Amino acid sequence: MLSPHGPHATLWLELLLHGRTKRMLVEVKGSGQPRFARDAANSLFRLRQFDRNASLVFMAPYIGPESAKIIKDLGFGFMDFSGNCYLSFAGVFIERNNHENSYSQKRELRKLYSSKAERVLRVLLSNPKRPWRIQELAGEANISLAHAFNVKECLRDREWIDTAKSGMTLSQPEALLREWAGDYAFKKHQRFDFFR
Repeated sequence: MLSPHGPHATLWLELLLHGRTKRMLVEVKGSGQPRFARDAANSLFRLRQFDRNASLVFMAPYIGPESAKIIKDLGFGFMDFSGNCYLSFAGVFIERNNHENSYSQKRELRKLYSSKAERVLRVLLSNPKRPWRIQELAGEANISLAHAFNVKECLRDREWIDTAKSGMTLSQPEALLREWAGDYAFKKHQRFDFFR
């Protein structure tokens, strides 16, 4: 049983399996990005100390392959609202993958791939090993400090940057380019036809 003085799960379920009761403790987050998956895993580790027999599960609106791998590698289960899940306990094994994100993160993608935010991405990609401070980055990309900070937070949630005293560096340029290519819309640009 969970201690009244210990950590608490977001959801606490009791399942009847083969005539026995099995407890499932679920940590729910508003985002399934890797940073939130790791945060949920820390909570699940704390829950495990108080109830070693419970199945521990991370739940979010959408859990992509990277976050799913983090959770599975740490020995936990996961479920999302799009139908992806991995549950393995007490003779039960359920795994469903590759369901598209039903709870689209278009707002978040708009924040990361808007025309102003793309200026920041181009600066970071031009020299991914260089450490950048927010003020320098905003100046180089010619955008506001607030906008540069928002882009940094989106990249941090995906665990695509490393931060140090010297500034932030882009740690996953290929992952950034892959997602950007998937979201890229050429129609945003003005096109000119020339004839000779």
